[in-house]
Amino acid sequence: FLGSAAQSSTMHGASNTVLAGLALAAAASRGTALPAATPVFEAGIGGFPCVRVPSLLAVPHGPLLAFAECRHFTGDGCEPQTAAGAGVQGSADLRDRVVCMRASSDGGVTWGALQSNISRGWGMYPTAVYDATARRVIVQYNSWPDNRSFYDPYPMQVVSNDNGATFGPPTPVFPDLSGVSLFLGSCRGAQLSSGPRSGRLLFVGYNHSLTGDKTSAARVWSSDDKGQSWVLAPDRLLCMGEPQISAQPGVAGGAVVYGRSNGQMGCKCQNSASSTSSGDTWTPTVNQTDLPSPGCQGSVLMGPDGRGLYSGPAPAAGRVNMTLFTTADSGAHWHPAVEIGGATAPGMYSCLEDLSQLAVARSGTPREASGNVGILWETSSVGGRNDGSKSTCVGPGCAIVLSRLSLP
Repeated sequence: FLGSAAQSSTMHGASNTVLAGLALAAAASRGTALPAATPVFEAGIGGFPCVRVPSLLAVPHGPLLAFAECRHFTGDGCEPQTAAGAGVQGSADLRDRVVCMRASSDGGVTWGALQSNISRGWGMYPTAVYDATARRVIVQYNSWPDNRSFYDPYPMQVVSNDNGATFGPPTPVFPDLSGVSLFLGSCRGAQLSSGPRSGRLLFVGYNHSLTGDKTSAARVWSSDDKGQSWVLAPDRLLCMGEPQISAQPGVAGGAVVYGRSNGQMGCKCQNSASSTSSGDTWTPTVNQTDLPSPGCQGSVLMGPDGRGLYSGPAPAAGRVNMTLFTTADSGAHWHPAVEIGGATAPGMYSCLEDLSQLAVARSGTPREASGNVGILWETSSVGGRNDGSKSTCVGPGCAIVLSRLSLP
């Protein structure tokens, strides 16, 4: 689905044909046959009472990596909270969380042991990218050096040169710790594959606003030296929280950012901005009225020929009904295509990834057989912990599961 423009023309035909095929998939999914979901993280794994905020990364001809926040407290989607219904159980410090990871060598069918602290200290909003030029994995996340307050986070990163088997020590994304306070958007970074800055890495974050006004803005930063140094673009993408970034294959220097609006700019929907300058400058923020949002993160993944995918809760009124949306015109219009979790099932944060990059397993079995698009997403508990005991978590974010789809 997200192959090169040439492959798309040869293998899939015109984009309306792709959309028609997805419409048929949507009709089927609204019956009883929802895509299968494989548990990856559940409340209680590794002794963590709450695991949230998924990130999914396919290493070409390598493993599938799943990252998340392993929290030392409950609440915020992993209930129960305190007896009074407010605050949290466990640690009273909202910074008390780490970046954890699991890896799969068979495209997400089975998963290895939990790596419980790749951030080597506090870590939030894991956001991963594979640098195809340097052949290494970069994970950026938030931490709080110098004992900063929760709402004054700093971007950090760790790097793996062995496809996620091990990670080096954390380093600051920007050298001046006093000058930057940005939450990562979570999910994935991006790498440009065309244009004058081909190979450039891009990440996006945002300034958190407690007042719900237009000061909640996204910022993009880039690296042209394989992640050794980063430059913050000057443009502030207004009215965007928990933003997501994707390269736009087929558009030289093209990239898009999508982020929740929280009702800002008059719409309970996702907002977006785009760049054709390799992320140096960005268009003003616009409403994506076809993508309703109950003030929740959603994931975007653009392909060639104007095609793209978005995953998120479907209604603007609540975090339920995880749905895959498609576009055939570079995001001018979006259409609901596949219900992932069902109309009333909890569905919160998600992360899309192209699994066709995992084309050949070590056994020689094509991994595409289990789906060429993966969605790692949050939902309610699937019934038990990895040690066989029953989960006591009853919130809408008690489990992170992987759904695999075969799209035309």
